[in-house]
Amino acid sequence: GIELALGCGCTLAADLAARGDAFLREADFVLTNQILIALTNTALVLMLSPAAAVAAPPAAGTRGGALAALPGYFLQKGRFSSRQRLACFALRG
Repeated sequence: GIELALGCGCTLAADLAARGDAFLREADFVLTNQILIALTNTALVLMLSPAAAVAAPPAAGTRGGALAALPGYFLQKGRFSSRQRLACFALRG
């Protein structure tokens, strides 16, 4: 919410300052830019957000167990190896 509002608001203010009198004539470019900013900010926030577990953990020693041992996101605090963090980044974004 706040990231999206600040990002779009600041971009809209910058567009208004940069385009000046041509702001309304170039409204299609401004709208397209705002949509792009909203989508990229949303994607960034979702990729960096931790994931919550909703099911019972899989059995140890299985592929599911190895995936369950990965951190929720690659910067999560904890005793995770560099290999686990790299796998988390590659698999979960």
